[in-house]
Amino acid sequence: MKQVIIMEDNIGLAMEWAAAFELNDCIATLTIDVEETVEYLQSGDYDLLITDLFINRPEGGLHLLRRLSTEKYSIPTIAVTGARVPNSQESDKNIFLESAKLLGAVKSIQKPFPAGELVLMAQSLWADQQQRNAMNHR
Repeated sequence: MKQVIIMEDNIGLAMEWAAAFELNDCIATLTIDVEETVEYLQSGDYDLLITDLFINRPEGGLHLLRRLSTEKYSIPTIAVTGARVPNSQESDKNIFLESAKLLGAVKSIQKPFPAGELVLMAQSLWADQQQRNAMNHR
């Protein structure tokens, strides 16, 4: 059973995402800040981190990604955000999501989106990992 950690300060949204993962035989742990997330990562064996880039705390997902990179954590990460660059076109790449990828996020997605889309993104990521692992063990 896959274990997912979700750092999101919108509790209703986090619970919606957690429920979607649990319907797909995953265990979801919810956190609301960087320190709590790092504590869980240190004490558990997680298969995926989903982080909101901007939470109602001094440090958000971009800080978490920097910290994980600096401390040499290796966990596949999906970055999410509802933030947009002022005066940008809908078709413009979101600079925040692009920054998250530069900091180590494997995938990123702009809010709002259906919870099922996040689960499909995670499943695709896990399938790619499994395929890479199989090729490395040949």
